[in-house]
Parts: sequence; structure tokens; C-alpha cells
Amino acid sequence: MRRRRFCTIGLVIGSALLGLLTGTTRAPAESPSVRLPRAAQLFPKDCVIFVSIPDVPKLKSAFLESSAGRMLQDPQLAPFLSDFWAGLLAAGAEVEEDIGLSIPALLSLPQGELSFALVASSTQPPRFLVMLESGDQEEALRKLVDRARKAATDGGAKVIRDSVAGIEMIRIQASAAPEASDHDPDNGALFIAGGTLFIGNDIALAKAVAERVAGQGTGEILADNAKFRRLLQECRHASQGTLHFIAFADPLQLIEGIAVDQPSAAFAMALLPILGLDGLNSLGFAMSVDVAAWDSIAEFHAFLDNPRTGVLDAPAFQKGEPVPEVFVPASVIRYMPLYIDVSTTLNRVAKVVDGFRGEGTFQRAVARPLERNLGVNLMEEVLPLTAGRISLLTWFEQPVRVNSRGSALIFHVKDPAAASALIEKVADKLGDRMQRKSLGTREYFEIARRRPESLPPQARLVIPCVAVIEDSVVLTDSDALLAEMFATLENPNQGLRESLEFKLTLGKVRQLAGSNEVTLMGYARPEEGLRALYESARSPEGRDALRQAAESSPPAKALLEAMEKNELPPFDVLAKYFAPQGMLFIDDGTGWHIVSFALRKKF
Repeated sequence: MRRRRFCTIGLVIGSALLGLLTGTTRAPAESPSVRLPRAAQLFPKDCVIFVSIPDVPKLKSAFLESSAGRMLQDPQLAPFLSDFWAGLLAAGAEVEEDIGLSIPALLSLPQGELSFALVASSTQPPRFLVMLESGDQEEALRKLVDRARKAATDGGAKVIRDSVAGIEMIRIQASAAPEASDHDPDNGALFIAGGTLFIGNDIALAKAVAERVAGQGTGEILADNAKFRRLLQECRHASQGTLHFIAFADPLQLIEGIAVDQPSAAFAMALLPILGLDGLNSLGFAMSVDVAAWDSIAEFHAFLDNPRTGVLDAPAFQKGEPVPEVFVPASVIRYMPLYIDVSTTLNRVAKVVDGFRGEGTFQRAVARPLERNLGVNLMEEVLPLTAGRISLLTWFEQPVRVNSRGSALIFHVKDPAAASALIEKVADKLGDRMQRKSLGTREYFEIARRRPESLPPQARLVIPCVAVIEDSVVLTDSDALLAEMFATLENPNQGLRESLEFKLTLGKVRQLAGSNEVTLMGYARPEEGLRALYESARSPEGRDALRQAAESSPPAKALLEAMEKNELPPFDVLAKYFAPQGMLFIDDGTGWHIVSFALRKKF
């Protein structure tokens, strides 16, 4: 009950964060490649999680210029969105009464930076800090704070006005006991300085931030954290434009902080070296939706210490040229080729599992059941055939239904004839459960399945299939997708490798990779994913599901009412805004790095 009282304040003020996606500072020692968020110069060095939108209005403006933003502003979609928004506002009337602000006023509060952090160390359990710059909305912000203070008082908490470095601070003490600690998570503090709100559930941390805001602070700040600065220096692509979002995490120090209050976490810390996870240095993410020639660029970094051991050393990633297989159709909605030594990877996984659970565990848990059920030896028959490349693709079977999405895994093999013989061996083991089929002159196998009575008549029956095509073994859950692959093999000019959109995306991947070779590439057609949602929303089955959801969900009710009042525009109106998306993965000496991007459609 005590913790709930202060959480009430967090919920009231934190509700402003939900709709965002629709002082004096000290100079850092070095200049990173990205401008530091202000919070990084005020929050302490021991931030184990840090999430920041450096400028909320700029993010909103940039989003409106993005493909999705322009689509949402299309005149033909405006009536539907207007009614949907009106329904959401009506559903939020109770929230407006609780917080004393309208939803639009609440969403307009952030007029600058919005940052959140968890602070922890080997001697301090996790505590949070929030910073919100309100600009010219300070009056509304103070109104919200007054309502939060009243909620705390009504909940039985003790509200104390204090002064720190000349800044008025409101301390929330869940217990009236005078000996309550400034580090008690049931207590907290908030203050407004220069139109910026700061809130935290550790009074001592909040005081330290107030002192830094007033130019009187001491101690190291997040900007001094070498791991955080490394992330900023590594964000070479997103930083080419305005950085709209950045996140940082130090997982190991977070676990150390959790262990201060929860001894069971100390057990997890002891396991990390055994699994090799103590080499996970830090994680980071950055995104911009305002980079010349791009609709958006995002990058994720997992920094790893060397030498890698255990789990972090298990993936035997390789490098190669991600040209699609000749039989992959251009109609796929997503395609991802991965270069990896499967045999080495599974042997390393087996070593980690056996080291953790005892010798022979991997054989008993994985290899032997596979041999017992399918009649093949994983280590001696399957793995030696793998050729170091696996491709994953997804595709929509027509007509579009609730479960139209089909997928396939393509395993490149060294010896297609030996792979065919191995599949025949599995078929002999399974008997009638695995049936030989043919499409024209092409043979394949499918797993026999009866249509479940519970499966709606309009839904697709998932049919697992396996075939050898060229130098690859194809596993898919759609016989229609397999037929499309066979047809593409006969007409290579209809393949993905001949698609201009794919070639453009591949060129951008090479541009971003520079001198690095990629381990994995991703290609996607976002408009096709949107098409599935569009068709589902228009179908009788989709409407029925939405009506059912609307009985308990106000947003679903608002969506349903807007759809019943307005006819959705033709899909081409929405699809015209989207261009292909891409992704690349690089494994180098510093860790694992992913860059994803969306191309900007020209009109």
C-alpha cells in the first residue's frame, strides 16, 4: 500500500508519456559524435538504463514528414482518423477528470527533451529519474503537479516542501516516520526548474540532480560514463540527421543493483561467467526519422568484451553476398539471408549446455529425440550437409485472410543428392504422416494434416512441406508458397533477385556497410504488411473480431465506430506512401551491430 501511494504520482505524471509517439550543465571531457541529451549532463554516471527523446516537437514534425506521417495526413483518410481520434478522446474523459487536463493539453506538455533513467550500482538498488521539458507549457505542468501532490496527500502520504540549491522541491514521504531514508523507494521527490520537471523515487538522487541544475553539483554524470560515450561515438548513421531517440543499457550493472535488495539476483550473477554472459558490455539504440534520402535510420549495438566465451561465442557467424536464391519470388514481403556455420554453432551450443547442465545433456535433450522421431543423426548426418547460409522469407497467400502469412526456411547444402536421400529416410520413418506430392515435374513431401474442426472455414490450413530446390532444402508451411517457388525457378526473371526494389535496397545495404561484409541482410515491403491489416479490417471476420474486442476495449470501440461511419479509402491511396525497408547485421571485433532503414518515396 505504501508503494502504491507514490506510484499514483508516477502514473498521473507518467500518463503524459503515453501519447508522445502520435539550468546549468557541466561540459563533458570529450566530444562525442552525437549531441548529448541534457539529461545525460544532469543524471548520475550509474544510469544502467537511459532512454531519451532529445526534442519531442522535432520528433513529431519529422514523423509527419515520414511515409507513415504523410499517409496519416492524406485527405482521403482524414474523416476516418478524425472520428477515431474523437472516439479516443471520449474514452479518455475519465483520465482528463483525474488529472485535471484535457488529453490534447496533456500531449502538448513535452516541448523539449523527455528522458527516463534507472540508476543502480553494486551498492544501490535500481531507482528511477524522469526529466520533461515543458517550455511554454509550464503553467499546465504545474497544474498537473498540484493534482499529483493532492493525490499523494489523499493517499495518506506526507508532502514536504523543501529547498535544494535555491530550487523548491516537493518530497513525498509514504511514511510519516522521521527516520524514513532518502533512499527509500516508497519515498520520492519532484521539482520544476526553468520549465523542466524532474521526478524520482530516490530523494537523494533528486537532490543531486537539483544541485546540478543549479550549477552546484558534484560527482560524475552519465556523460562521463565510458560505455555511454562509446554508444554515442558508434552512432554514425542515425547521427547524420537529427537524433530523435536514443537508449542505453548496462545489463550487468543493472543485475548487480537488483542483487542489493534481492539476494536471488546474486545467484544469477554467479551464473553469468559460466554462460559467458559476463562479456555483455553494454547495449544501445539510436534512431532518426530526418536523414537526407532516407525515411528513417535506426541502429542497435551490442558491445561485447573479448575474448568471447559461452553463449556470446556460440554463433559462428560468417560473411557473404546476400543475393537471393534464383527461385525466391519477387512477391515475398520479407526476405532475410543469414551466413552462419550451423555445424560449428550447434557444437558450441552443445558445449555450453553440457557445461551448464552436465555432460551429455544436449545429446539427451536434442540429438537423441531427433533421431528417435525422425530417424536421422543430427551430428553425423544433418550438420555435415549444411553449407553456411540460411534464408528466411515470408509471403502472403491469396486471397488475404487472417492467417494468410506463409513462411519458408531455405538451408543451403553441400550435397543436394545426399539431402534428398536424407529426406527420403525421414519419410520412410514417418510413413503415412509424410506424403510424397508433386507439382508438375517437381516432387516434394508434405506432412499430412486433417483440418481441425475449430479452424474457421475462411482460414488457411497450414501444411508443412519440404523440398530440395537447386542446392537448398526448403521448409515451408504453405504448399502455395512452394508452388510459387517452383514457378519462379522456371521463370527466373520473376524472381526477387531481378526486382528493382530489391536491387535498390541491396545497394543501400552495401553503402551502409562500407568496407564491412554483412552477416545478415533484411529486405521488406511494408505496404504488403499493411495490406494484410487493411484487408482483415474490411473482412466480415475482422469486423466480428473487432466488435468482440470493443466490448471490453475503449480504443477498439473507437476504431469500430470510426470504421462504421467512414469507408476506408482504396488501398492504393495508402500504399503509395511506402518504399522498401532494409536491414544489415555486422559482427566485428567490438560486438554485434544492426542498422535498419526505410527508403523515402519520391512524389
